[in-house]
Amino acid sequence: MEANLLGLLPPVKVNRNNKKAAGSMTQKKKELDTVSSAELLSKAVQVVGNHYLLCNLLSQRLKQLSDGAPKRVPSQGLTITETAVKEIVGGQLKWEMGVEAPVT
Repeated sequence: MEANLLGLLPPVKVNRNNKKAAGSMTQKKKELDTVSSAELLSKAVQVVGNHYLLCNLLSQRLKQLSDGAPKRVPSQGLTITETAVKEIVGGQLKWEMGVEAPVT
């Protein structure tokens, strides 16, 4: 099953044969050079437990990042969506189920 989540992330293209592209933005971060967006989202679903919760977490985190919250993973050359997914896969975000979040 390919996790696409409404097409939030485009596939990451890697061109290992083109030496001119090899130096561009360190190949869009070395840790993403062999992982497609679908694989990254599949890992995120495994970390979170279900895709409904993942959508909610991504939605909240994207709003935080859009409002200027600090990024918790290196994100040069990545969209905020890719950054949020990497934060979830990397274990940088914590969440609790069944507990109401404090109002800020």
